[in-house]
Amino acid sequence: MASLARRSTYEDKGLKINVVSWLMVALSAVFLGLRLFCKFKTHRGMWWDDHVLTVAWVRQPLHRSTSTQLANK
Repeated sequence: MASLARRSTYEDKGLKINVVSWLMVALSAVFLGLRLFCKFKTHRGMWWDDHVLTVAWVRQPLHRSTSTQLANK
């Protein structure tokens, strides 16, 4: 009986963690998009840090989707 109560508590937290994580992915996409927009608008071009941020952002939703799939099993 105790394990059922404990499991439902973990599921509730898992849903909240997934929602917040996906919101952070969206928020980071907005900031990265604005950063790159400003770079191209001012004709400054991308430097090494912009490439690192872009690669990290591409990996972020991939990692988040894998974690979401594992959490829903």
